[in-house]
Amino acid sequence: MFNKEATQFDATGLIKIGIGLAAGLVAYQVAKFFGPLFPLLLITAWWLPRRGQFPVKVAAITTAIFIVLALLYGWGGLWRLNLIVGAVLVLIPTVLTDKVLRGTTLATAKELQRQLVTKETQLLKPQGKQPITPKLEIGGIVLPNYLENLSFGFFGAPGSGKSQSILQVLHTLRQRDDWRVIVLDRNGELMEKLYSEGDIIFNVQ
Repeated sequence: MFNKEATQFDATGLIKIGIGLAAGLVAYQVAKFFGPLFPLLLITAWWLPRRGQFPVKVAAITTAIFIVLALLYGWGGLWRLNLIVGAVLVLIPTVLTDKVLRGTTLATAKELQRQLVTKETQLLKPQGKQPITPKLEIGGIVLPNYLENLSFGFFGAPGSGKSQSILQVLHTLRQRDDWRVIVLDRNGELMEKLYSEGDIIFNVQ
């Protein structure tokens, strides 16, 4: 006897195909309506969240060329070429600008947060573990647990928020079940704000 496992129909693939066809139909209609302006619309939509990576001058020059072609060959006859060239101009710069050959790059806070979340998920998922919460947050970036055992330095001019950032880290750690911290508090500021019954104070003077 062989047991056949029941399989359920997954409509996710069909939904994605439907969304793709609908998007293609919309692009078809937009390309026919806007004519030589369609490449500018595509590249502008691609460029806005990536300012500085790809010059908008390329989009403007491409659109100017298409307008000249439209004047010579007719407005409505270029929609197919608009659709193809516009898509190519969106895809090719992504390949060219997203690849770093050497050196360092400056990531936005959103990009850095996405990278950290992805890395933590890749580390914890095979082990079946859940992250320790609440997580530390420094400068608006939520840190994954695997970075907590590294050293952190807070540098800045007076009033730039160094003490507040340290207090925020300590407050977060205090909310955890396993709360054990060694603090060197020269002026007593941290003890004044965080001291609780049971804390051990060593006076080296």
